[in-house]
Amino acid sequence: EIVLVSVSTLHNNNQEDIRKQKLLNMTGSKVDFSILAASSLPSVDGEVNANMASVGNSIGSFLPGQPYGSFDENRIRELSASLHTTPKPEPGNTASKTYRSIQELIQERRRTILNDLYTNEFENTRQRCDKIHENRMKELWETEKSLYMKEIVGDRRLGGSSELTKYKSMTPGMSSLLSIQSSHVVMDHVDLIKQWNQHSDFASMIETFKKISVQHPAYVAAWNLVERLNMGKSKSPMGKALSTLSHLGRQFHYHLSNRVRSASMNGQTKQIDASKYPRNARLVATFVSLSVGSQASKWATIYYCLRCGDFVSARDVLIAHDRGHMLMGALDMYSKQQGPKGCFWDEATNLAENIGGEMAYTYQDDFEKACWSLLKGNEEITSYPVVETIEDFIYFSLWHAIFGGDRADEALASVGEKIRNLGPSHFQGQDSTDCWSYVTPLLLSQQYRSAISHLANANAKEGLLQATHLCLFLDPANDLGVTSSQNLASSLLIKFAAYVGQENASSALPYLVRIPDYDLKRQKIIELIVDSKQFSELGGDISVDGVRQGKRASLDKYFPPKEVCDLLDDASQLAYERNNTADALLLLNLAERYVGLLSLLNKKLSSLLITDNVEEKQFWFNQSMEFNNWHFNSRRTHASEVLEASNRGDLINVFKTLLKLSDFFNKLLHHDFEHALPILEELYFIPRSNDEVTARAESYDSMDQVLQEVFPHVMLGAMQVMYQLFQRTKHRQDNNNINTLDSLNRLKGRAALLNSLSGMLNLPYDIQSQMTNMEAQMV
Repeated sequence: EIVLVSVSTLHNNNQEDIRKQKLLNMTGSKVDFSILAASSLPSVDGEVNANMASVGNSIGSFLPGQPYGSFDENRIRELSASLHTTPKPEPGNTASKTYRSIQELIQERRRTILNDLYTNEFENTRQRCDKIHENRMKELWETEKSLYMKEIVGDRRLGGSSELTKYKSMTPGMSSLLSIQSSHVVMDHVDLIKQWNQHSDFASMIETFKKISVQHPAYVAAWNLVERLNMGKSKSPMGKALSTLSHLGRQFHYHLSNRVRSASMNGQTKQIDASKYPRNARLVATFVSLSVGSQASKWATIYYCLRCGDFVSARDVLIAHDRGHMLMGALDMYSKQQGPKGCFWDEATNLAENIGGEMAYTYQDDFEKACWSLLKGNEEITSYPVVETIEDFIYFSLWHAIFGGDRADEALASVGEKIRNLGPSHFQGQDSTDCWSYVTPLLLSQQYRSAISHLANANAKEGLLQATHLCLFLDPANDLGVTSSQNLASSLLIKFAAYVGQENASSALPYLVRIPDYDLKRQKIIELIVDSKQFSELGGDISVDGVRQGKRASLDKYFPPKEVCDLLDDASQLAYERNNTADALLLLNLAERYVGLLSLLNKKLSSLLITDNVEEKQFWFNQSMEFNNWHFNSRRTHASEVLEASNRGDLINVFKTLLKLSDFFNKLLHHDFEHALPILEELYFIPRSNDEVTARAESYDSMDQVLQEVFPHVMLGAMQVMYQLFQRTKHRQDNNNINTLDSLNRLKGRAALLNSLSGMLNLPYDIQSQMTNMEAQMV
């Protein structure tokens, strides 16, 4: 009881000193005790628990949501009970210390207990937190890595049904990302292709494609591969394999850098010490500590350096641990070939077969075995546990293939054949919409045609957009095969042009002009002109003088002026074949083909002479009169010069004749017989005497075919005019007047001449019959 009272008294009297000591022990730094001076302290056990929990929680705050502040309360009480025991002598001091009072004894003993308690518990808590922290980082990395892998393809199997090892992709794909079918993304692609010409820089265009496709990482990764292929020094299978290895190495290095950067921002790299390595090797070592664990061997770091294609960093890591290792010779040889860009595959030229030599008998781990196999042995490592993704599998498959000596091309072909034979279901699983899970390995294994075809067919308009543009930048002769690429490229370009050209033909044209086959290209462009009816946008406008103005026309961006006119001329022929004479005439006018224009216009006018469609007849008559007044009356224009230069003045005469005949039939329709007859007399179509009958019959053979076709109707119309004038004259009040009788006889005589001429020309029977009946009624 005396001891307990003394402890309580001591606690109340010395609480501030004890509190300062505890805080100093826990924090190791200065504390502003003035803030805490006025606060009261709890009991010893409660105080210890509260502050130890604070220490644990402060450490655990690095890992949110984890309660790391708990400790053993029984042990505290056991230590507290030692207050009743005699204190032990300090180390090195055999004599017992003498205390002046029980209060001093209790105070000293209590301080010793608290120091031991905080030291031991803090160290235990720190060790537990470090362990939990490390495990938690591993869990977070596995989760993050799983997200990287699953975003593109989910679970994928490689190697057939007998091999159940699952490989995934590190490139996020379509399944969890925004679709790019929005119109602005499509038009961004179209606008970029519109800007493409013979002076365009491929590298800058590919970079732009990557920027406008940023929402689709798998598509961006494909552009990165295309970029590497275009930068490659050789277009042979071996050259493309080196470009692909460079792409895969850089892709993994980018992934590795992002992993380390993200961990650094979250404070996960503070406990990692990789300072013994140069900069690039230090980055890889940090990644290894995060992904494999702090206890990972040097071989894990060397392996991932090789995975990045960085032989120099792999050599630096081995030098830091074992300069005399048997693999140093191989690493040193290949490091000397590595260029300043940090990737061996960019500059690799002297690719000898594997150095060879005996493999090690024992290995520290799978990473060491993989490094030995890559640098010394002939065994492929694609079945090793360290190979985790589709990209890893293809990377190391290509690695072993290019070191295959004379059989390298055969080995490269077998890689692609294996991927292709597995088929899309092997990679896509149940997610049939995630076509990139199959497209990506096809592209990486040089199965470009299969990749483009699958992409275009598997994902509707989005896949069509992606496949079309990737196909444009893959080298046709080497990447897709000459014959097959022309068929594939043409099919994609035609389909995508039809899609984007529904509203604006100018958007479709940049794709059609890139069809490899010239004849097919012209055919599709002609069809686009006719189907779209956007003649001004495609072909320009016509000036008042009949000259085409094509400075802003889409066709003029890709073809010289003469070829543009040829295309418009052929388009007019297609429109005419489709019974669309109006469009045909407009296209001929735009093409400056005035011989063809006037020939077709003459046919149109002649067909409308006897039509019952008054509105259509009047429209074309007005259009023709405007054309006539502008080009063939008081001024010379380009149209009239073209016709004169072509020696086709006869077309102009026929055109003017048809205009007059149109006026004649229009007056006949409105019963204006008195003004209709002079028109035919002016044209010398109806005879006034027997001699003229013979002359008209002889001139008929030399008459233009268009006029010959309408001549029977003109003769019938002329007989109708004679008949109607005869009937009107006959029913006058002064019909017995001598002048009236002369007029009746003259009309009846000219009607007889018309029948004579019709007989000589052998006009159709129905027309001759009507003419004969009308003459018979003129009595």
